[in-house]
Amino acid sequence: MSTTTSSGSRRLPRQSRPPHREVPRPRGRPTRYQVLSVAKMPFLDELTAACATCDRAQSLSAGERNRQVEDGFFRASVALETFLSEWLVRCLSFDSSHLAQEAQREFDAWVRNGVNALEGRTARRYRAYLEHHSSALRIPRRPSLKEALSLFGSGGDVVGVRGAKDLEQKARANLIHTYAVRAMQLTARERAFLDATKRIRNALAHGSQEHARIADRLCVTRGRPRTISSSV
Repeated sequence: MSTTTSSGSRRLPRQSRPPHREVPRPRGRPTRYQVLSVAKMPFLDELTAACATCDRAQSLSAGERNRQVEDGFFRASVALETFLSEWLVRCLSFDSSHLAQEAQREFDAWVRNGVNALEGRTARRYRAYLEHHSSALRIPRRPSLKEALSLFGSGGDVVGVRGAKDLEQKARANLIHTYAVRAMQLTARERAFLDATKRIRNALAHGSQEHARIADRLCVTRGRPRTISSSV
């Protein structure tokens, strides 16, 4: 109802305030485990699909069975290559301090060698400058995924991994120990599994008789290692 002020003017009733609504808290940054899971899931999906394809192919003729099994394996191996590339890039995006230290060391050596190769007044000028100024590289501590990919110098959309030894070398040279150690601690069986997968994939891609014989020989294995994705 309306009320009357001391001056005689009428004052409208105060409207009641709307009930307080709980504002949902904004979601925080995804955890590093969640970020790496994003890279792992497509590979696991492709691996599951390949296994299902191989299972269904058992009732087909030999020629059709071989074709479908090879196709499923090839798609799974390509997905594994993509996963390893994504894993390297995402781990580097978490912390690039190790890569930055190694790059700075290599850059300083390159500058010193270049200056030492000079002679005369120009050489003295640059040597005097370097005594009082640093040649610091600017590498972000937490680069974006695009920046991390470029820091590997792959020149493409993926970081190529030629095998277990190459994976370890890339991890050791670019990642902090927390992540590099995962690639460094692969078992002998896991290394053999990764190398064989890469060679069979190449054999299927080339399609020659020689590569087919290599693939047949590698497919005869004893036991089965746990998946690479569970290690890295």
